[in-house]
Amino acid sequence: MSLCAVLGVSALPPTLDYTPVLRALRKPPDTVAVMVRLLQRDDAPLSDTELREYSEQLRLAGASAIVLKGDARALDVLLEEQAGSAGEYPGPCPVLFEAAGSSGVAGCRAQALVARSGTVAAGAAEASSLPLVPLAATAAELQEALATPSPLILSSAAAWAELPAPGASDGARADAAAGEAEGSRVVAELGEGEAGSGERARELRGAGCAGVVIDFDPRSSLCGPEGVLRPLLSKRSSAFGSLGLSLGMGMSATVASDSYWITKQMKEAKASQRRGAPSSGKP
Repeated sequence: MSLCAVLGVSALPPTLDYTPVLRALRKPPDTVAVMVRLLQRDDAPLSDTELREYSEQLRLAGASAIVLKGDARALDVLLEEQAGSAGEYPGPCPVLFEAAGSSGVAGCRAQALVARSGTVAAGAAEASSLPLVPLAATAAELQEALATPSPLILSSAAAWAELPAPGASDGARADAAAGEAEGSRVVAELGEGEAGSGERARELRGAGCAGVVIDFDPRSSLCGPEGVLRPLLSKRSSAFGSLGLSLGMGMSATVASDSYWITKQMKEAKASQRRGAPSSGKP
């Protein structure tokens, strides 16, 4: 089956460069690549300042890529902030745009467009020069996507769990997903209650996924980006720190927030010294 058929478009963009996204997801077999879906809520949208802060925090916390589920304004802010980190470490991480429809797709400047089958109007998709990444919400959609040459597929937790049939083992799913963890094309989202589970993320990695994707809603999350990502990126149990002491969610969030602001203030101090102006502090 062709990628055009899965996405519901008559033709693909002339230039499909998946390299930035695929490079960001390339990790050693025992390391998990984590994509973060940043949610922009209609009832409480993030301001430009908040978007810049979260964009920087996600990059510094180790996100492999950001998937924005929002609008064109928010996308432009994220892209500008990431571009501003060129030459730094860590450098810019790819920003993908998850389309709920054709709105904002034409002229979109993200590194890739994430779209569920049939949700992107053919005209808008063809007007974009972005790589198109299938979003599989069901097992049937995932099987269709796996039959295409697309080098990257986002899968819901439910779709992955049902592949190739309800009750199948992770080993069988790995075979269906075309194999070795290093070469898999599937990034699976962590299900409800699994978002902070490093063990589950590593299980998915070992079962054939190239990485995992988690939802991050700044308006409802109990901790910041570093607190969300640390358990997934750590190779030790997420329930214990280096001294074997259990870390509560509140403490994790406080440590993450303090670490971010200390780093930010140091950067601002250096920049202000170059400009000869006073630095700003934590708001």
